[in-house]
Amino acid sequence: VGQERLARLDESLGRWFADNRDVLGAAVRSLGAPEGLPGPPVPASALEAAVALARAGAGYVAEATELAARCGLGDPNERLAVGLLQAAGALRPAELARALRLGSSGVAGLLNRLEAAGLASRRDPHDSTDRRAVEVVLTGSGSDLARELAELLHEHSAEFVAGLRAVSAGVVRIGVA
Repeated sequence: VGQERLARLDESLGRWFADNRDVLGAAVRSLGAPEGLPGPPVPASALEAAVALARAGAGYVAEATELAARCGLGDPNERLAVGLLQAAGALRPAELARALRLGSSGVAGLLNRLEAAGLASRRDPHDSTDRRAVEVVLTGSGSDLARELAELLHEHSAEFVAGLRAVSAGVVRIGVA
């Protein structure tokens, strides 16, 4: 019975991987994985690939959570906001709210926490005639944290890429009997 359940789970994961192969391939490319370098062993089944991705994700999340906590951050959305601000350079609160799928009060609280931690600040946008408009930018400390989080993601990327490559290249068996 246990083996049958695992086989059904593997088959279901295999279908999901197959349906999302293009997205997974884009994820491999976005991580900048070199094509010719050997990596960790390729998972033999969809379940094995999912477990490898979960392990890589859990390792990254644990270390990123610890790193962010040292800067006074506890909410995963705060880490995401730091990354989004690093990538964009500056965002208006409404843009950040949309990206994080937060309401205006949720993003206001998040920005207050980032400012209190010394990681972000609000400023008048250079291109606005609306005197009420503000944009959010990272401080030097916020940029440092964003770089450290990106380096941490890069350190864990080989594990992500191994699983993603397997499914994006169609190496994973779909459905184990």
